[in-house]
Amino acid sequence: MRQFHFALLDLAVGLGFVYLLLSLLCTAVSELVEGWCKKRASDLERGLRELLKDPDGAGLVAQLYDHP
Repeated sequence: MRQFHFALLDLAVGLGFVYLLLSLLCTAVSELVEGWCKKRASDLERGLRELLKDPDGAGLVAQLYDHP
């Protein structure tokens, strides 16, 4: 009976490690693709323009970038 509990603990630790490793691998691949495409800055700027309702970027977005 005692050995069964250790087997379940080993299984839980092993699954946790596999999920952690898989998530780190997916994050690394995602960051690699993002760095290769260089789209993060343009996506963030487009998001700011949409959020602040400033499609040309000359109003609030420009003030935001100019603010220290």
